[in-house]
Amino acid sequence: MKALKFIKNMHERMSRAGISIVSQTGDGPFFIGDDSSTFRDKIVAEQYERICKAFNLTDSDQMRKMFHDVTCGEGNEWMTINQLNSSALLSFLCFCGVGNEHRILIDGQDYNAVRFELRSDLKPCGRRHPVSNMDVVLLNTDIKKALFLESKFTEYLKPSKQLKVSSYYSGPKGRYKELLSNEEIGDNIFCKNGFWQTRNQEKVYLEGIKQMICHYLGIMDQVTAPDDAKWKSKDWEDIKNYDEIKLGEIVFKFDNCKDAFKSYSTAYNSLYKALNTYKLNTDINDEGKHKPTVTLRDKLLSYQEVFSGSNINVLNDIVGSFYCLGNEA
Repeated sequence: MKALKFIKNMHERMSRAGISIVSQTGDGPFFIGDDSSTFRDKIVAEQYERICKAFNLTDSDQMRKMFHDVTCGEGNEWMTINQLNSSALLSFLCFCGVGNEHRILIDGQDYNAVRFELRSDLKPCGRRHPVSNMDVVLLNTDIKKALFLESKFTEYLKPSKQLKVSSYYSGPKGRYKELLSNEEIGDNIFCKNGFWQTRNQEKVYLEGIKQMICHYLGIMDQVTAPDDAKWKSKDWEDIKNYDEIKLGEIVFKFDNCKDAFKSYSTAYNSLYKALNTYKLNTDINDEGKHKPTVTLRDKLLSYQEVFSGSNINVLNDIVGSFYCLGNEA
């Protein structure tokens, strides 16, 4: 079904059940944050209670911590997580159940822990110091493997012909030159004069490409950072000793928007081929220090693909029905 119709059907299903996740201000027992009396934390408290009630989530310290990480990070998701087309809500509801009792299997690897909005500081370039915030990080804490996932719901349905880029990335001293030959991705996508553009004027979801490169740089900078680097992120304390890190992207597929998915899949695959020419691993295994192997997944993942088979057990019934997941083999 079309994306807009899908969202409307989601709203109707919630209305029939007498459930609302529309946020209002109000006090609540939410205790995460520097000051629980702040306006933001009051809203987050009520959002958490409403979402737990709507989707039958079990309240716990861990669940509250995960919700806080999702809503109170750099992206200010607390302002939009009560919207039905929220990508943050989608990823939180789908992955918050991952644990030792409900492991999730992707690419033949199982994961038993999850983190949200993991921060990776990029090393300074001039006065600029960007930050990468990874939507979902799946961990196998037993064998030290991690899967970093950028999550998209409806965002990729809004492609463009060009997208402005910060001088931190593009230009004579930009960091794209570290990764991309001539700042190009495949035959169609290139960066010039501070803009990502397409040669054939085709609309592509360039924002997603831009974000994935930022995430790749963030991971690269964290795993190669000297011990005394000012850009080392505290969020990496328990990941820096992992053996493998894989970066990928997961999107929600809409039945009647296959062209948009195909277009972005093609662009993503071109990005994989372009970044795959950069041999990160040859640069990080120096001085005998432990550094993880870092790879980029070659294809987009879809929520429908991941949450099928045994992985459907990660979702509770309400979440699965709400997003119509679990129907694909």
